[in-house]
Amino acid sequence: MRFGRERGSEPKGDVMSSLQIAIGDRIIEPMIALAGCTTQQHIVVAGTRSMELMFELQRRGYARAAASGNCGCPAGQYDVALVDWRRRTLLSLEPALDWLTNVLSARAVLVV
Repeated sequence: MRFGRERGSEPKGDVMSSLQIAIGDRIIEPMIALAGCTTQQHIVVAGTRSMELMFELQRRGYARAAASGNCGCPAGQYDVALVDWRRRTLLSLEPALDWLTNVLSARAVLVV
């Protein structure tokens, strides 16, 4: 019996998972830079992949990040909104922006 890996075999990771992380990195990095986010700010993420992007933010130390689906009652409690609106129509963006006006503070930053 042999223990360990066979010669020439490499550990195989989840290709889709690493691809999604790479895509998340491409989106999150510029959004954080544009918004000038700090880890102390309350951040709401909206869009198709809001949950995935929220988890990516939390992984990076933005513990107060929430997705639009789990952000609570609208009370102007968020300092930053990051909106991932790829592959969606501009017409469908208007209702999302209307909703965001209720959860963002008066001095909030919005990045679409």
